[in-house]
Amino acid sequence: MTDTAPNILERAIATVSPSWALSRQRARAERGVLTNVVPYGSAYQTRTDSYWALSMSMTGIREINRFNLRRMRDRARHLERENVLACAILDRCCDNVIGTGLRLMPSTPDEEFNQQILDLWEPWKDRAELTGRFDFAQLQHLLYRSHLRDGDVGGVLVADGDDGYFQAVSGDYIDSNAAVLDNLNHVHGMKLGANGRVEQYTIKTASTDGAWQETNVPARSMIFYPRSKQMTDYRGEPLFAPLFELLEQMDKYKEATVIKKRLEVCQGVIIKKNAAVQAMGALPSTTNAQAELQKTLNVEPGMIHYLNPGEDVEAFSPSTTEQTFEGFMKSLAGFLGLNCGLTVSMLMMDYTGQSYTSGKAGNLQSNRHFRIEQERFANIVLRRLYLWRLAKWVRSGQLRVPAGMESSYWQHLWIPNGFPLLDPNREIAAQMAEIDAGLGTYSDIALSRGHIFSDLCDRRRRDDRPRSKSP
Repeated sequence: MTDTAPNILERAIATVSPSWALSRQRARAERGVLTNVVPYGSAYQTRTDSYWALSMSMTGIREINRFNLRRMRDRARHLERENVLACAILDRCCDNVIGTGLRLMPSTPDEEFNQQILDLWEPWKDRAELTGRFDFAQLQHLLYRSHLRDGDVGGVLVADGDDGYFQAVSGDYIDSNAAVLDNLNHVHGMKLGANGRVEQYTIKTASTDGAWQETNVPARSMIFYPRSKQMTDYRGEPLFAPLFELLEQMDKYKEATVIKKRLEVCQGVIIKKNAAVQAMGALPSTTNAQAELQKTLNVEPGMIHYLNPGEDVEAFSPSTTEQTFEGFMKSLAGFLGLNCGLTVSMLMMDYTGQSYTSGKAGNLQSNRHFRIEQERFANIVLRRLYLWRLAKWVRSGQLRVPAGMESSYWQHLWIPNGFPLLDPNREIAAQMAEIDAGLGTYSDIALSRGHIFSDLCDRRRRDDRPRSKSP
């Protein structure tokens, strides 16, 4: 690095405060060394950059702050209640990922054994939820919705003799006592082992006397479903974390536009008064949002104003931006969908002016995202629940494993709802071409549409019987 001659400012500083001049020279030298070692301009924060949090260690920030997580949950739940766009995002995501619920399909080689499993599973699944308030499809919806909105959700596998239940637990109640948070082996309701694996969860519940009590649940009896964003995360990040400000600003813009239009239709004329100050002084006062007094004027459609001598009337015709409202909202809605796999058309429920090609392209990307979400939900939540219940049936003798299937009796699939076809003629023809080319099977296509191929064949045979008997 070559030194440059000091400018007038540096010479003046050296004259007034030599120590200050020396510290500035050292800072410039250190920055020059770092720039040579790490030659990335983006590694340095300038005055025009937004603030970003620096890592607490060489490995980065280990975990979401407990206080921030609670505040983000509260903020997300408020948006779900009050913001139509936030609620729509959660609704559309649940509709596409869960739909009417993922269905179990045992996939062992023994068809009779598969049917025995279904005969036990079907009556149990709709009473699986401990409180009895939700059927299995509702339970799936609420678990996935909580996962998105709150960042994480859990459930306890409750054994009751040979029977068992699933107790859903909101992320709020998975929390450690403040006294143990300084222990590096505890992370917000989780006790970690030596290798970083979660060994125990702490669940907070209210006792009959109103006091909070803690229950420690072994990890083997707990299903935890976090929305992880980095490998060091133990707790999940709410879906709305990067969207809070945008959602609130869009809601305020919508509200301001509606209020503006209400004022326009109520005010047909503007009255020019000779003594405006006196007219304003006669208006009633009220307290505004800043707890300050301000003058108010009640407006309503069809108002009639009475003029004093010398006053004039002018038609009220304000410039309006109503033509740009729809386009502006759609532009911003595109940013909302980026975080959750939703296209603007899906989020706004508006498909006007959309071609088949653009609609298909958007649906393909959205479906890919939703398929990944379905796989994760099935593997983390439903698979654990099924294997736990299956093992209890086997241990209790209600289900006998056929000889030779001791290591494979648990094989199964979870079948999600199929996605609707934009153009059935084109897309079904393409699927049949895949079969003819050896790139797919009828079973694959049936599963992609949310069906089991053998069930479709059985239903088809039943449908054909009456037709074959008709004259």
